[in-house]
Amino acid sequence: MIGHAAKRSQTRARTLWWRARGRRAVDSAGPALRILFYHRIADDSDPLALACDRFDAQMALLEAQGYQVLDVVTALDRLYDGSLEQDVIALTFDDGYVDNALNALPVLERHGFQATVFVVTDMAAGRAIFAPGHGSSAPVLTWDEIRALDGRSALTFEPHTVSHPDLTHATDTASWKEIAESRAALEEALGREASALAYPGGFVGARELSYMGRAGIRYGITCEPGLTTTATDRRLIRRTQIDSTDRLDDFEAKLYGSHDSSLLGRRLYRRLKYGAGNPLRAYPTASSASLTAPAEPPVEPAFHPTPEPDPVRETVVSDFGAAETADASLARGSAVLFGTQVVANLGFFIAVLILARGLAPADRGTIAFITLSMLVIAKIARLGLPEASSLFAVRTPARAATLVTNLGLATLSLGAFLGWAFVLVLLAVDARPAGTHTDDLLLIALVAPVASLADSLVGFLVGAGHPRAGGLLNTIHPWLYAVGLLVLASTSDLHPTSAAVLWGVAMVVAGLLVLGVTGGLRGFGRPSVTAFREAYQFGVRAWIGSTLRFLNFRTDQILMGFITTEAALGVYAVAVNASEVLLLLPQATGLALMPLIAIADPSIHRERALRAFRILIALTVPAIVFAMFAGPLVIPLLFGDEYDPSVVPFLLLAPGAVGFTAIAVFSSAALAGDQPLRSSVGAALAFVCGVVLVLVLVPLYGAQGAGLAATLAFTVGGVAQVVAYRGHAHFALRDLVPGPADAADCVGGLRRIGRMLGTGKRPG
Repeated sequence: MIGHAAKRSQTRARTLWWRARGRRAVDSAGPALRILFYHRIADDSDPLALACDRFDAQMALLEAQGYQVLDVVTALDRLYDGSLEQDVIALTFDDGYVDNALNALPVLERHGFQATVFVVTDMAAGRAIFAPGHGSSAPVLTWDEIRALDGRSALTFEPHTVSHPDLTHATDTASWKEIAESRAALEEALGREASALAYPGGFVGARELSYMGRAGIRYGITCEPGLTTTATDRRLIRRTQIDSTDRLDDFEAKLYGSHDSSLLGRRLYRRLKYGAGNPLRAYPTASSASLTAPAEPPVEPAFHPTPEPDPVRETVVSDFGAAETADASLARGSAVLFGTQVVANLGFFIAVLILARGLAPADRGTIAFITLSMLVIAKIARLGLPEASSLFAVRTPARAATLVTNLGLATLSLGAFLGWAFVLVLLAVDARPAGTHTDDLLLIALVAPVASLADSLVGFLVGAGHPRAGGLLNTIHPWLYAVGLLVLASTSDLHPTSAAVLWGVAMVVAGLLVLGVTGGLRGFGRPSVTAFREAYQFGVRAWIGSTLRFLNFRTDQILMGFITTEAALGVYAVAVNASEVLLLLPQATGLALMPLIAIADPSIHRERALRAFRILIALTVPAIVFAMFAGPLVIPLLFGDEYDPSVVPFLLLAPGAVGFTAIAVFSSAALAGDQPLRSSVGAALAFVCGVVLVLVLVPLYGAQGAGLAATLAFTVGGVAQVVAYRGHAHFALRDLVPGPADAADCVGGLRRIGRMLGTGKRPG
């Protein structure tokens, strides 16, 4: 795991430096408290889990060195009232996993130690779960179990909010409720005062600090390393994290303060994963008086021990770390993916514009063949593994590292095999398109493995609940390519070969970045044949649909490279690039929909899919009408008069967005509902129809025939996918028709997207 390896190496380096300096302790001016925090104590591959024998050894070391280990509230009370003894340690666990009681509690009691467990109140009540990438899939303690342990064992319990959001990204109302209602829930369940609250992820702002006081919570616990002293604001308590990879000397070094500053790269990692860096950066030495309090809480806490959940709008925790309804999470995930796809397509659009202006249509067709061949090989090499791996990682996060490793090795190997096989076949039968040289084919073979790896890992991140990271990574290659082409065109004449090489270089750079970020977010573990076999058996059935869905708007161009002129392909490629703007939002929503359905109760799968489809249709149809009016004016203006023949193919391609929307939404819904074969029906039928129609219409009508063939194929495939999903989900056809409520949701969704794209922040 790249991210974990970097953290582990820095930890080891600091520990070795501490030992070299004579194992000295950090001096503090006055009384100071070291607070240690863990998540899980278990013998499994979860990155949050510390092995049982390591925990036992750490507690034995504390006892041998004469430490008194207390719960966090008792220790903090003694610190601030001046009665804290020397050599006192406070111990905490976040999230409230069952193994805290099964594995940690016996060790604590054997050594006479105490600890505090911070529990997510709605998770303890069974009303919420962690979103992908946040927390663990391991079981958490229920309220009955917590009541049996609190005050009757070495464990005491305090709140960790209602649903584990990033409080700083929540609205005023949501942030206040997460703090106040979690306090009320714990007090209702345990019949005593709640004194401390741990901020999820350690993220906190001035607003939350104000709410903490008003909610009656005395101590706010962060995840920032260091000692807590009497000068520390009581709402900004520091802790030292103990990681699963820490050796015993690392643990001892942390006790003595050698790790009291943040590791290099920690801020970047947290920004990529959570959208925030150091929560104390705005007030590193804040005191209660130095913080500006925001407005009064918008509502009073209204705690209801057993609320009736809305079956379609249950609470989830998004990639942004915020608790929100599933509809809001879907809209937000779709907005992020849509926004990043717009940025990516803008990069591709600029590249296409440079190529169209700098190359003749025939040379533009050559570039289209080379780049499309790489992309098609990358899609085929997926084998459905990104879809299967992300689905399994959503449901069992502890397996994510192994799933990512299997995915990377498989797609890299298969991409290399397919790339070379494709090139050798073309060379053997001498069937390459006109204008394509041997060097161009070799470039395809060399770059195809990297393209396969990058495409698969980005697909995994998006499907596993990281739309922000996956979407941003997806923008890297097109912009690298566009900037490279701009530099090349401004310094020398463009040639198909140099443009193709530039494409390959940009892909390699982007692939390395994707690999690094994926390792940081999910890590790389030991390959597993069993896990690969399971993912393959599920994924290969989904692969049919995902691959053919991509090929549906790429195969027509490849076939044109063989059955018509390069100039005609160049004209059609411009029409396709322009029309793909209409497919961005349906594609984004389909991707964002899958993880939300995967973690939802099966009873609401159908309603969520239908709602998404109706909203998309309400947005897509007006967009098609507008595009058909604007396209004839914009295309010649941007690309030049020689691409005027691209207008009619564009007009024929635009209506196909309706069929594509049906395929995107209901295919993702079927896949997330464990129906991989059913998810492939629409794409498979569209592919077959598309190939047949291209072979019939292109020789007669050229690029116009290809445009008509694509739209007819998408329409047939969309109808087939609706029928296939309806056979599983059983809904009335009228449920596909948008109504007034869907129109209102469209307006709200567009406003949300506009605010996000305009500010780069989550709208309040």
